[in-house]
Amino acid sequence: IRHPGNDGVWRGTAPISNTESGAGELLERLPSSRGKLYGPYLEIENEQMFGRIAFENDGVTPLEDPVTGHVKIFYPGDPNYDIEMPMVIVDTWGIPIRYYRPIYPNPKSSELPPPSLSGIAKTYPPGNRYSAESPRPTLSDFIALRPYTFAPNNVIDASLPDFMDGIDADSGDTSTSMELQVGRFAYFSSGPDQQMNPHIRADYVGLPGNDDENATDEANADNIVEVGP
Repeated sequence: IRHPGNDGVWRGTAPISNTESGAGELLERLPSSRGKLYGPYLEIENEQMFGRIAFENDGVTPLEDPVTGHVKIFYPGDPNYDIEMPMVIVDTWGIPIRYYRPIYPNPKSSELPPPSLSGIAKTYPPGNRYSAESPRPTLSDFIALRPYTFAPNNVIDASLPDFMDGIDADSGDTSTSMELQVGRFAYFSSGPDQQMNPHIRADYVGLPGNDDENATDEANADNIVEVGP
């Protein structure tokens, strides 16, 4: 992975066009092509693991596969393949591999104590808060990354509950792994069924947050997550 530039997120906070939100559009993110190369690394087994995406007419919304609901991938020879479009790395089932990292805490918030070099993180101690409700960001904040089942002695409570008790209930499942609590990045694949529920750790049809037309039945059971140090 090449160095993402000064803002650390591939110009995600410094778009070419100065928008109020500062988020920036995908096509406007121009990281340096000469930056230092560094990990995390992925083993690429063949060229079919590389594909490119395409956009709707708005130039912002990626085209989706109507069957899987994932971003649609194009390979050399496909009608919509464009070498100028962003490239992605796909898993064994042709779905883009997702890359996660903890969000940045806001060091300028009046609710926060000054940054400290104490604690495990060496930058923000575990008790430091980035909002009024939850402590410093971790990979556990992404419900999709939480394990469907846990190995013995490897389960811990996170700060944010999932939607197991409904989207408006703040009492869902908080179970997560110790790796997600301290990890710095993670790769995610939705597995052989190519489906995932990003809001419920152990999903099954009938839960308050998993009972509409988009309900999933153990879609998360075969998710593959690799957490980095």
